[in-house]
Amino acid sequence: MPLLAETTATVPASAEAVWAVLADVEARPRWHPRLQRAWLDGPLAPGVRGGLHPERTRPVDLEVGVVQPQRRLTLVGVHGLPVARGTYEHELRPLGDDACEVTLRMRVDGPAARLVALLAGRLLRAWAQPGPLQALGALARERDARTAPSP
Repeated sequence: MPLLAETTATVPASAEAVWAVLADVEARPRWHPRLQRAWLDGPLAPGVRGGLHPERTRPVDLEVGVVQPQRRLTLVGVHGLPVARGTYEHELRPLGDDACEVTLRMRVDGPAARLVALLAGRLLRAWAQPGPLQALGALARERDARTAPSP
């Protein structure tokens, strides 16, 4: 499975808050500017289907892969006919109570993976950039601030 892009950032928010933002698939456009819309047809669990509507493209069918709360989330999108699958990996590594390292990876596989990587690689690589991680971190910090106990 060719790796198209990977980025890692430390965000000043708890792993619990980062996970809560990641797990809210419908809210993804709030932190990822490449998305117009995202949805699931059920609760976040392996095998649940839904979709992503990236900017400048048609909607992509989506299936939830791995769900390990506060550790790992994998979403698999089918691009066009089932000739290429994009795997969007999200890994979290807690760094204490108020920081978390987040890694985003974009991989493509399937019969036309090389062609898709060649033709749309630049657009797909834009999925794993530092900007969305900073926005994810900002939403997670807001969540931590809302759930912090009052002094």
